[in-house]
Amino acid sequence: MTSKSTPSLFTEKERLYSLHSYQILDTAPEVAFNNIVQLAARIYRVPIAFISFIDSERIWFKASHGIDATEMPRTVGLCGHTLDRNEPLIIEDALTDELARNNSLVTGAMSLRFYASVPLVVKNGHKVGTLCIADRQARKLTAEEQESLEHMAGMVVELLELRVQTQQQNDVLSHLSHELKNSISLVIGYASLVKDMSPGEEGHDKFCDVIFNAGKKMGVLVEEALTLGASRSTVFELKKSRFDLPILVNEIISRYLLMADAKHQQLLVEVADGIEMEGDPLKVGEIIENLISNAIKYSPSNAKISLSVKEAREGVAQIIVQDQGPGLTTYDIEKLFQPFTRLTARPTAGESSTGMGLYIAHKLVELHKGRLWAENNTDAGARFIVELPCCGHE
Repeated sequence: MTSKSTPSLFTEKERLYSLHSYQILDTAPEVAFNNIVQLAARIYRVPIAFISFIDSERIWFKASHGIDATEMPRTVGLCGHTLDRNEPLIIEDALTDELARNNSLVTGAMSLRFYASVPLVVKNGHKVGTLCIADRQARKLTAEEQESLEHMAGMVVELLELRVQTQQQNDVLSHLSHELKNSISLVIGYASLVKDMSPGEEGHDKFCDVIFNAGKKMGVLVEEALTLGASRSTVFELKKSRFDLPILVNEIISRYLLMADAKHQQLLVEVADGIEMEGDPLKVGEIIENLISNAIKYSPSNAKISLSVKEAREGVAQIIVQDQGPGLTTYDIEKLFQPFTRLTARPTAGESSTGMGLYIAHKLVELHKGRLWAENNTDAGARFIVELPCCGHE
């Protein structure tokens, strides 16, 4: 057996968190991964080759050649032993290898004799899985063959990273689409009011301002979409500046009064003065807009929706949005911040939902190093709590 043990620089909990962040477990077969496995089997002339990802209790196969199973217990497989080493695990003859000779894969029906495993080391240094080849007869790998196997493992990692980048790009586009849809709804709603008003009539100029600001926001979103296409940027980027949170909140509330009025709902607002933030005001605004929009959407007519903003403790601004909707089921709470998640409840006036709003809000809160969570009210409805770092009262 060729390998060197090395103390782990990461805890198993950190490693698993990294693995799960790639959202690869239990996904459907993908041609690119299958091609690497088939190539490995052909180049090394082995009957067995596979790409595995090592979860807490199981070894799951993303792609395999010569294996019918999709997973096996971690206690049975040999892949887990690769995690403790800083180079490939090479077992030339399992019958004489102390680590492998009593393993059921060697003594049982599979009758493995040769096994070579290269860890899949992702960009943060965690080993999330392996690229393996195996044979039913003993054999050796030359230094050149081992190096080639390591290069193929690197190709698997590149596929993983590309997969994440593609998903992030899709998320960004979904985010832009969602925000454009919200702005368009505001423009249409207020434009329909202005159409029937005379210049100078009470509310006319205010409604025009709402339309103008929504149009400006759509322009920014379109510019972001064009930039995304040109640069292949795949992350939510923050353009930080110092801003007054209460002023931002009051501007947002003024835009959503019409939406609430249309359903005969009351918006109850309590905002503490003078809370300064260092962040991206556009993105923080999107967080608040998503929560208010959802509260209006899922609350019935004549409901009361409350929004409070305060400094919960030193250096932490707290935003709470409460609705009088049906509340959240256990399923809702588990899936709440995942993309394209539809809540068990349905909008009360036939409004549409992309299933992206809460996912976007959660992601933007995380980018600001804050927290977002939800809980049911004791009487009815749900509340969403956001905590963001702030600069305190000025």
